[in-house]
Amino acid sequence: MTEEAVEKKKTQTNSRKFLGIRITALIETVVYLSVLVLANIFWGDGQRFLDVSPHPFWVIILIVTVQYGTIEGVASSLLSTLFLYAGNIPPQSVGETLFEYQIQLAWLPMLWFITSFVLGELRMRIEYEKESLTKQLDEVKNQADTITDAYGEIRKAKEKLEITLAGQRYTAAMSYQNFKALELLKPEQFIKQLDSIVDPALRPIKFSTYFLDKEGLKIAKSYRWSEEDTYRRHFSRKDALYQHIIEQKKVICIAEPEEEKILGQEGVLAGALVDPKTDEAFGMLKIEEIDLMNLNISQIEIFRSLCSLIGASYEQAKGIKQNNSGAIFSVNKKCYTYQLYEILKNYLICFARETNTPLAQISITFADSFADVGFRRLHAMKNFLPESALCFEGKCPEKEIYILLPFHDIKSAKQREALILRYAQQHHLFDGEKLEWKTEEITTFHRQSHE
Repeated sequence: MTEEAVEKKKTQTNSRKFLGIRITALIETVVYLSVLVLANIFWGDGQRFLDVSPHPFWVIILIVTVQYGTIEGVASSLLSTLFLYAGNIPPQSVGETLFEYQIQLAWLPMLWFITSFVLGELRMRIEYEKESLTKQLDEVKNQADTITDAYGEIRKAKEKLEITLAGQRYTAAMSYQNFKALELLKPEQFIKQLDSIVDPALRPIKFSTYFLDKEGLKIAKSYRWSEEDTYRRHFSRKDALYQHIIEQKKVICIAEPEEEKILGQEGVLAGALVDPKTDEAFGMLKIEEIDLMNLNISQIEIFRSLCSLIGASYEQAKGIKQNNSGAIFSVNKKCYTYQLYEILKNYLICFARETNTPLAQISITFADSFADVGFRRLHAMKNFLPESALCFEGKCPEKEIYILLPFHDIKSAKQREALILRYAQQHHLFDGEKLEWKTEEITTFHRQSHE
């Protein structure tokens, strides 16, 4: 039998009562008193220790009182008085008054009752404090268990969040590289590989692209559609979706009740693909299915920027741009144009805010025009920039260079700046030229939210 079972059985035995008194206390008292009285009758004078001081009955009274409490102690005192005087009341002495005689008879029982009451109350007070402390201990244990469970859940959530953020950073870096590569493809190849840009940025389950034809919008490519899907492959010019996307160049989302009616059962997000040169819509990007956890204000802004990026990049792939104003790459092919800088900067800001990652920028301004020589120097500086860094012409293309540094706070951006300056001084890249460096953090990384 285990210790727990023994304790439980003992508790059950001690909890049995008769008239509010524990039976075990009564049995112990009766057995003890009976043994003493019988021993005194057979081997003593039969007066039940009236002349003995302290009286042997004190032992059982003190034991029962300390062990069980006030009620059992008083019951033990009452039984002791009965065993003492039942058939054994001493006669009144000659010369002893009635009062003295009564006091002599009542003195010992009175001491027993007073002692059992006082010690019993002390015992009950200790028992109450013990129960209170036990209850508090149980509450503390429960709280500790709750805190432990909550900590375990928070730790799992933290690990899951770290994995998600790490995946977002990795996929974002991959999307930058894929975006650079897509611009060099033919238009039909561009559409086939568009998922390498959309998937890391938005993580959709199903999406599609549509292009304009004579009758309206016709599907160009669907991604991960199943045979059971009934999404429309053509939208006429009379359809509300066509009018809002192509004519008004709006982003439609089911989060808005009015826009939900426009989309119907056709998806959750839709936006226009716009030619940055003519500002005319030539197609549509539509998200049919997406995890609702990923559908928020930041994602909608990222989707809006992504539509602009895809539109500009696709037009470049088609080769319809006649000059550099709408190009993705500058003429020298060493960096991107200022027009793309405006679009991509907004996209990166939205992405950084959603993933709580920093975004920094280095701006280099030359006093005099540096033309192609400056870009060749920029190519040398790229060796000290991370793969995710993006270089752009400034607003004044011949005098300014902007470098966007995703995942860099102001401290790490300053370190990159110091490496470039050290390299430039060692190789005399900018000797005799007046230039201004400016490093700033566009979005701030809130470390507290990770903790």
